[in-house]
Amino acid sequence: MTTDHETTTLLSLSRVREYLLCGERYRLKRILRHTGTYRANLLFGSLMHAAIARAYRQPCSLPDAVEAVWGRHCAPVIETLRAYATLDAEYRAQERSNTKQAKGWRQSHPAYDDALTALAAYQTTAFGHYRWGQGQSLATFYRRSRALADGAADLILPGAVLVEGQPLHTEDAGDAVDHTPIRGVIAGVPVVGVPDVVARDGGVIRVVDYKTGRATVPALLAYDAQLTLYVELLRQAGVIARDEPVVAGQITLGDDDVTAVWLDGAVLDANLARVTAQFAHVAAMVAAGIFPNMRGLYAPSISPCSDCEVAHVCEA
Repeated sequence: MTTDHETTTLLSLSRVREYLLCGERYRLKRILRHTGTYRANLLFGSLMHAAIARAYRQPCSLPDAVEAVWGRHCAPVIETLRAYATLDAEYRAQERSNTKQAKGWRQSHPAYDDALTALAAYQTTAFGHYRWGQGQSLATFYRRSRALADGAADLILPGAVLVEGQPLHTEDAGDAVDHTPIRGVIAGVPVVGVPDVVARDGGVIRVVDYKTGRATVPALLAYDAQLTLYVELLRQAGVIARDEPVVAGQITLGDDDVTAVWLDGAVLDANLARVTAQFAHVAAMVAAGIFPNMRGLYAPSISPCSDCEVAHVCEA
């Protein structure tokens, strides 16, 4: 059981990042426990992660997993989503959406706009607590999920042994199974992390983190603290032996493609001293009750305030 005291000292990479962006954000979320408001792309990422986990656990195809996850989370409108996707494929087969041909198609298919209207209403009631950006909607997220699943033949790794921190069993209940953090100690501080998938590929251990958005490049991934932390926690937990060869990487689901970037584990091992120092610094500051407020320190274009999920309760 995690005690209230432990929740203030227990660190993860997301908490370290949070503190270093703004100590006041950390205090509001982790100490005072205010509820945040999150961008809608977090919803898309969580649904895709759930679908990928289900595809490993069932096992089933990724397209089937996507349908099951969306059906579970959007049950009242799943048939509307499917109808919209079919109609949207026809609509996009026209020329450009502002051409006379496309406008004519839309006028002759009122069910398309009816579906969008119904989905927008459901989005407002069921997911109105998310912050929806321009061009984001439940309908476009569903369409993108299906497109990525249909085109991602190599997205599921063979030989998976751990999915979201849990041993892989075919009897698992798909996306209903919660993730289980891997616990360890960094810089004398209790630390947790949840690697998406750990697989045994021949004589090599693969540790993979799935992302949505823009793919990184090997030169940047070589400094990645998240993969470094995952590998160390897995070694501390005995999932990976100290002398076992490791390959770690990110598989990124972009707008319409999937990109995998892999690194030899030895590259990440060189980061451990730096990551340990970063965790030690944050742990010491939190223990001392120091929570620097970053409001106004950065130019508006890079200010953490613009994307702060607890800005509505910040009195700085």
